[in-house]
Amino acid sequence: MLIFLTSLAFGQQTAYPPLSDQNWKICITNSFSQEKDLTLNYRACLDDISATFLKGEILGATQAIFSFAEFHDLRRLECSNDLKLEIYEVGMKILNDKTRFSKYQNMGNLSAWGLYDPRPFQPSISTMILTNHGDRWNKVTIAHELSHYWFDRLCWNRLWEKSPEDFAMDFEKYYLK
Repeated sequence: MLIFLTSLAFGQQTAYPPLSDQNWKICITNSFSQEKDLTLNYRACLDDISATFLKGEILGATQAIFSFAEFHDLRRLECSNDLKLEIYEVGMKILNDKTRFSKYQNMGNLSAWGLYDPRPFQPSISTMILTNHGDRWNKVTIAHELSHYWFDRLCWNRLWEKSPEDFAMDFEKYYLK
């Protein structure tokens, strides 16, 4: 059972270095519990993606991720307890700016629609960056990037024999069925 705990508006600037020069129309914080023992706290700064849409997609994708994990016999290890998630919506030009995200620009000429940054310099917070491509593609991108978050938070790298990106791609296929 999922239970929402809070939803508050707050400042519109960020401390995330690659995006410190950006402003958003709205920034919100939400928290929900998955069962009794697992809470996801996230902050979202958005321009065009609806906060209600994002909240619904996070709920749906999280439930699907846990079903996918159960199907693959991945138990919850919870090694990164209380890992917070920051979510930012930016334009394609910003997300694909090699000066901002140089360590993630290994896709040749392909453009990224989303990005997950585990932020090793700040281990209590991970970041998901989204671009707006309409509800259908936003849903896929949110699910894919959120699977990276849960992969890190629940230490599935100890149980999954392939890479984190393979996990996200396999989950995405599962999610779209």
